[in-house]
Amino acid sequence: EAPVEEPPLTFGQSAVADYDTSAYEAGDERDADGDEVGGVSRLIQSRTCQASLESFRRVYSIDFKDGTCVVAGEKGRAAVYGLRTSESGDRHLECLMDSKLHSGWISDAQFVDGRGASSLSSSPSSSSQQRLMLSSANDGTVRLWDINRWNEDQCVPENLFTLDSVHSNGIFSMHEKGGKILTGSKDATVGVSEIGEGGSLQVVRTLEDIHQSCIKSVRWRRGGEAGEPGRVFASAGNDRDIHLSDLRASGGGGAMQTVTDALASAINVLEFSPDGTLLLAAGFEDVIHVYDLRHMAAPLASLRGHVNGRSKAIYHPVFLSGGQRIVSGGERTNMLTLFHSTSGDLVSRGSIDFNPTAMVDCGKFLLAAGQGELCLLKPSF
Repeated sequence: EAPVEEPPLTFGQSAVADYDTSAYEAGDERDADGDEVGGVSRLIQSRTCQASLESFRRVYSIDFKDGTCVVAGEKGRAAVYGLRTSESGDRHLECLMDSKLHSGWISDAQFVDGRGASSLSSSPSSSSQQRLMLSSANDGTVRLWDINRWNEDQCVPENLFTLDSVHSNGIFSMHEKGGKILTGSKDATVGVSEIGEGGSLQVVRTLEDIHQSCIKSVRWRRGGEAGEPGRVFASAGNDRDIHLSDLRASGGGGAMQTVTDALASAINVLEFSPDGTLLLAAGFEDVIHVYDLRHMAAPLASLRGHVNGRSKAIYHPVFLSGGQRIVSGGERTNMLTLFHSTSGDLVSRGSIDFNPTAMVDCGKFLLAAGQGELCLLKPSF
């Protein structure tokens, strides 16, 4: 007998689509009263805004855009939260979506950059009401979702496209900018893909000669002319080398600069400052190196004091205050440590209720997630 074809899934409007971003945008920016944190200065004070992640505890990725954030990690799960502001100025996080998106743990989940979304929405087949999100995972796939559409039976948003041909092994890192998607894999290759018309994902090229082993972090350069989408990127991983590459260079991915043995062991995290002039690198060691891209022969600053000794877990330091500060958590500690990004000076330390493994700078706030918790914090300088 011929196999019975399952009927296609039907999708209705999701809670994300119902979320009114003006509820966030209209919120006042009055500073909350708070005591000194950590006995040094008010590093970060809670905005009395915290939520519990219901279906997973280990968080590997977080992103924020237009008053909504997505957190993702173990069990292939991701959750979308809306940040609401009441008329009195109180804020709270509301879960809008919680779903299993992949068969393996999710390495990155990211709302599609405005230019990438614009290129898709110009397609005759696309809807102006789409809200696009990308995810990558240890199952080796990159998936494009319309999180404004929801299937009640399967509890999933609408999957517009699944790309499974860019890597032969799990994807450890992903970063999208202007419709260009950068991926780093356990197969030691860097993938460059793009969002095509109608919501397709297309492989542009695969770079095989940059690294010799698992690639754990890839990031497009931010800011300025050099930050033009799909041009300059940084990559690093288990071979301990940092490569700054330009896709326009001879060979289509030649290294502009290379820092060999940047750390004594694997490099887990790379992050550009907002203006694209600085690059931080972190691994399992008790140091975060900050590089000036004009002179990468040696670190501009080396940040210490955020962890006690070598770490077994991956933590994600991020730039704050337009790149002037760096905040980091660490393994087995609820402390957040604030550094001056170019001098390396420790500014202050403060404690929160959990150990954050992923953070994102929201401009006026900091979102921190980990150990099943999600918290909105207010940096105070």
